[in-house]
Amino acid sequence: MNGELAALVAMCLYGNDWLSRSAEPAPALDASNSAFRFVSSWRSQCSERGLFRHRSWEGDGVAAWLQHVKEGGSQRLTLLIGDGAASSGLPGHIEASFANGGRWAICTDGPRPRIWFCAWSVRDRADPNNRIWAVEMTSRGLPAAMEPVVDLGSARTDLRTALQAIERFAQSTDLRSWAGWFAQALGLLDTSEPVIPYNPDLAPSTAPTENRQLLAAAVQAWVFGGMGSWNDLVFQDEAQQSAYLDVTRRLYAAVLTAIATAANTAA
Repeated sequence: MNGELAALVAMCLYGNDWLSRSAEPAPALDASNSAFRFVSSWRSQCSERGLFRHRSWEGDGVAAWLQHVKEGGSQRLTLLIGDGAASSGLPGHIEASFANGGRWAICTDGPRPRIWFCAWSVRDRADPNNRIWAVEMTSRGLPAAMEPVVDLGSARTDLRTALQAIERFAQSTDLRSWAGWFAQALGLLDTSEPVIPYNPDLAPSTAPTENRQLLAAAVQAWVFGGMGSWNDLVFQDEAQQSAYLDVTRRLYAAVLTAIATAANTAA
């Protein structure tokens, strides 16, 4: 799964869980959660211009950001995922394989709703612990909190349908290893004890089973990387190439919807 998106998913899931209880200190996810395993620093800042004065804030670490939004009156974090063509002109599933290629953010509600964006940059490629990324989180104000309409059942159905279609395509083109990959994702939609691949701690233990199933299946279905990934395939037959692009785009859309739905309905 895209690491930049995984970090925001964890922030929404654990952040909403903490905001609903908030008896304990805010979770320092950048120090403890596997979605941040390659992050060396996380710095957030915001600037607001009022009628009579200018407010600004800066903080280091996810816990500091969570505490800041809570003190500002936020009670809910919402994962936002954009759609449509990327500014580069590349399809979304291709653009997402590059750093800062995704179109996702977090919205905070409260008296002054804001949308928060992240910019990832390499700090030290030679870091012995592979924590090479420095993240800068900035925001802008919103007239109202953005709460996308989500339906867990529809997201599950759409993801299942997209996975079945792409699995059939993989079987028809003798891509057996990929067909098995998609079959595993389908299995995670129905398992009674779902374990999220790569980031088993991506969701807190309080997340409902249905949400964990959807998130686990979506993470397993994330095949949108660079060289050697599903994105790297090319078919000489025009009909096969057209079918490949169709099932890929459908899966990418279904995966993004599933991730947002799982993140936004868990608490």
